[in-house]
Amino acid sequence: MPSLRRESSAPAPERPSSRSPSLASRIVSETLRLQQSEFVMREIVRPFRHRGFRFPRGWLLRVCVQESHRDPVMFDRPEEFDPDRFLGAPPAREQYAPFGLDRHACVGESLARAMAEEFAGALAGYEWEVASDGPTELSDWRHWAPNARFRVRVAARTNASLPA
Repeated sequence: MPSLRRESSAPAPERPSSRSPSLASRIVSETLRLQQSEFVMREIVRPFRHRGFRFPRGWLLRVCVQESHRDPVMFDRPEEFDPDRFLGAPPAREQYAPFGLDRHACVGESLARAMAEEFAGALAGYEWEVASDGPTELSDWRHWAPNARFRVRVAARTNASLPA
């Protein structure tokens, strides 16, 4: 696997082409697959039937985004962190939707991804470790968030700690 630090510090012409997602992009996609899943719930406004089931008006319907991201039918070795699973053709929106679906998708997806990729590249220049943590929390905006106790120790890499 190429070094994220080496890739993120390379001049633009040496970086992967837009046809091949960068390592930073793949790391962000895989992190989103495993950790970022919105709490998508909607109230049914008109009753309907689906696959023999009746869904009455007023019920809450939850879209199981997190479960689909960990479905072995959709993703080989779903519990394993493997950024290279995003090297080939991107998964269909029905399989992978960390920013929502269709007209309800987050309009800030491109910006959020760009910022996360820059952060991943910058973080590659440091040694870091999780100092304290706890279970993820559901924020007031129905987004999963790190635990309030989450802390990270960060130190600049020394030449001795750089990969060869």
